[in-house]
This record gives sequence, C-alpha cells and structure tokens, in this order.
Amino acid sequence: MFVVDTDFRYRFANRLALECYGLQAEELIGRHVAELFGSETFERDVKPRMDRCFAGEAVAAQYWLHLPGQQRASYIDVLKMPFHEPDGRITGAIVTSRDATQKHLAELALRASEQHFRNVVTGSLQGIFVYRRQRYVFVNPACARM
Repeated sequence: MFVVDTDFRYRFANRLALECYGLQAEELIGRHVAELFGSETFERDVKPRMDRCFAGEAVAAQYWLHLPGQQRASYIDVLKMPFHEPDGRITGAIVTSRDATQKHLAELALRASEQHFRNVVTGSLQGIFVYRRQRYVFVNPACARM
C-alpha cells in the first residue's frame, strides 16, 4: 500500500510495497512517481488514472507493468482511492496493488484451451451433440447437417 500526494510524490509505503520496489522507506518517500516508472510510463499509464482518483473517483485497473527492482513485468491489479482530509479536500491517493500475474496467465491459458476445444468440436466432420434433460443443448455444424 502506498499513499501518493497530489504532486505525485510518495508519502507512505508499507513494508510489502517497499519490498515490491526493492527499496527502503528513505529511498522512496518524497520521490516523484515518474522517478520510479520513467516519464513515458508515468504519462501514459499512471498519471491519467491518478488524475481521475484526485478528482474523487476510485479507480481500479489491471495492466502489465515493469516494477522497479524486478527483472520481468508483472500483471498488477491496482485500486486507487482518493484520500480525503476531514474538511473533504482530496490531498492524495491510497494505492493498493497485488501481483496477479499467475492468475492472469492461468486465465489466458484457459481461454486458449477453450478456443482450441471449440475449434476441434465445431470443425469436426463427425456430428457432436450434447443432450441434457431431454433436449439438445448443443450441436456442432456437422451434426446440424445430418
């Protein structure tokens, strides 16, 4: 978890967030987000979502991101929530994130497997059907031609 102010500077990071970045608190606190991700990634991916958050919107997103201190990109599930002062002003964002790489890769593999199965069944020259509760719930094109 991070807290980022409206100047895009880190104000707080918990232990897990620091470990994710491979930094100590004194190496992160006060730094601009663009310093860690680079200006291109900041302008393209980070800033637009943070701006929406600073306007009062909770912003959820999932995307591939190369985190500082890591050799490979990770698929990150991120939630940015406005940080409201007692008087209602938004002075920053609370950012939570988790590495969803393994889950995302498993979902992609499942989709690919389903598509492969669908192609085999629909492209088969043999008639294939599913009959459930006294009715046909699926017939492939070859079966429909019979």
